[in-house]
Amino acid sequence: FNPFALEEGLQHLKALYLSEGFLEFKLLSKDSDIVHFSENNRSARVSVKIFEGPRIKVGEIKFNGLKQTQSFVVEREVLMHSGDWWIGSNVHDVEINLRKLGIFTEVKIVPAPSARGIEFRDMVIELKEAEPGIIEAGPGFRSDLGIRTFARLSYNNIFGRNWIASLSGEANRRLTNEYRFIEYNFDASFIEPRFFSTKNLYSFDISTKKQRFPVPSSVNAVATQLSTGFQRKIIKILSAKVIYGIERIRQFDARFNNLDSPNDNRSILIGSVTPGISLDTRDSPFTTTRGILSSISLEYANPALSGQMLSDKNAPDYQKWTGSIHGYIPVTKDIIWSNVFSAGFLRSNSPD
Repeated sequence: FNPFALEEGLQHLKALYLSEGFLEFKLLSKDSDIVHFSENNRSARVSVKIFEGPRIKVGEIKFNGLKQTQSFVVEREVLMHSGDWWIGSNVHDVEINLRKLGIFTEVKIVPAPSARGIEFRDMVIELKEAEPGIIEAGPGFRSDLGIRTFARLSYNNIFGRNWIASLSGEANRRLTNEYRFIEYNFDASFIEPRFFSTKNLYSFDISTKKQRFPVPSSVNAVATQLSTGFQRKIIKILSAKVIYGIERIRQFDARFNNLDSPNDNRSILIGSVTPGISLDTRDSPFTTTRGILSSISLEYANPALSGQMLSDKNAPDYQKWTGSIHGYIPVTKDIIWSNVFSAGFLRSNSPD
């Protein structure tokens, strides 16, 4: 007889009843009355008295703590309705959906007495909004790039609609004889998690950077890129995306073997479309203990996607496959083994 196994079994029994909506479930037996041993202590009889209580349904759904966030932002994440059974897994999904919004530091769902009767409980969702805006800035130093500085401004709940926008920039000044100009990288992005109230996530990003590549040859480049696209969850563990991007790269002051290379001083226009899928079987995106997160995508670049002629030999035409698998395996209760594997493949579609 293992008393620890008995206690664990009783806790599983309680959790099972609660997960099925029996919120008033109770163990009526005292600890001393649960186990009765035989006279020779060679066997034991386990007897448990319980009180199931009524199976509870959802009454009204109420939100507390909303200040800036508009109510429809959270209402659309609650996939339970008044009259549904109070199923534990469904309640957990509601909590996960609200946490994934990224605008709350605290999400708590509690049952409360309902005016609809004893078989109902109002679902009260207690929310605590996070600070929506973040400003970061600071200096730095790297031996190859020299003195660096960066700044980032992000806001995660524009107009209370959970629109996300960010501006970031960084610059560096080399301290070696490779210095030619101040290098920089600026980026602006916008995300609408529910495009026109659909389940499609829309993203828009524009960036520009000026960089120097001193080795093994020497070339400077200014690159400006714009990308936009959609992402949608197909089923609970599977999502898909498609991104369109266009990028202009202007190379200048190109040198090879200490000689000017005027043929490399040119502008390149790249138009591409990138579909991809991801599989997520993690038990939790916040405190993962088991499961996998895998993704695969194809970046397909073609002259037609940038408005260029297919016969233009200088127009990039290629395909790039990338994939990754991130696995989590529980070793013990407190130790998780995590592995990451990634791979890629790039091929030019140009006949030359």
